[in-house]
Amino acid sequence: NSVRRIGYYEKETFRNELSFGKSPKINFTTHKIDISVHYAHNSGYDIFARYTNGTIAPSSQNIFVSPRNQNQFIDTPNTPRIISTEIGVGTKHSRSELYVTLFSHYIKSLNQVINRYDEITTRYSHFVSNNISTKSWGIELESIIELSPRIELEGFISYGKYQYANNPHFKQYDDRDGKILNEDIISHIKGVPVHYAPQSLVALRLNWQPRYGIWVSSSVNYSSERAAKLDMMRRTDRILTLTDKNDVKVRLLEYSPLKETCSIDVNVGKKFTLGKYSLIINFSIENLTDQKIERYGYEQFHLNKIGTSYNKYYDAAQAKKCYDYGRSFNFSMSFTL
Repeated sequence: NSVRRIGYYEKETFRNELSFGKSPKINFTTHKIDISVHYAHNSGYDIFARYTNGTIAPSSQNIFVSPRNQNQFIDTPNTPRIISTEIGVGTKHSRSELYVTLFSHYIKSLNQVINRYDEITTRYSHFVSNNISTKSWGIELESIIELSPRIELEGFISYGKYQYANNPHFKQYDDRDGKILNEDIISHIKGVPVHYAPQSLVALRLNWQPRYGIWVSSSVNYSSERAAKLDMMRRTDRILTLTDKNDVKVRLLEYSPLKETCSIDVNVGKKFTLGKYSLIINFSIENLTDQKIERYGYEQFHLNKIGTSYNKYYDAAQAKKCYDYGRSFNFSMSFTL
């Protein structure tokens, strides 16, 4: 796998100034070992296991210091390693299926670039991690039950732990010349929940297939409390780093819990057949109960600076809580020849 940067961007804070074009090329060698075992007994019981160990190429966004206006790679671009193990048992009968799976996933040495903007000096700053690792483990249960010849119940339950596995080190680079402003900034996130990963998920779906090509389904989806990252990949109204590393550690860690959610969706469809042709009409309502779903965002400002040839864009320093009230109506038609 090869990664390079090709093309130009106009710098936001310096109008009519183009960034660099083609960058040097960097190559990554990846590999993957995948071993799986499956035993099926004639009584309807299954036992299965899978082990995966391999590396993947990092994304270009996380190996350039600033892909919009620099051609500089980070000092130590890693090929992240993924180690995954799954062990499960299942049973399948004429009117039901049930599977229980234990899982463990470990992702080691992810690079990450975090961008910040100083409104006072009109200067970007980039925090580059040497390695971020995450680990997760838990149990999943999946089932399908035929309640009647035309009614089917699907269920999925997941419970697990999703955590950062180490304390990554960061370097801070200046955007204009690529100089290192700070080194050995340690973000103490080991054991902290991975952002936006809920500990518990529950999904239940009821499918009804009456006659005449009509189908109806309804689902209930539950997500437990999540940790929302507030400050990653955002611009703020001051650079947080030039002198105070302790402030950086706190801001790199900043997150806040999002409340649990439970929503209901309904779907109705009809298939019309005319000889060799078919017409499918589908109507759905998502979040039927208008569940208020918490999210976090930022207030954005746009300021024209008098006497200069460029505009400045910046975000409020504080994240703002917002909500998805969520009820939506969808209608679709498809025609097959």
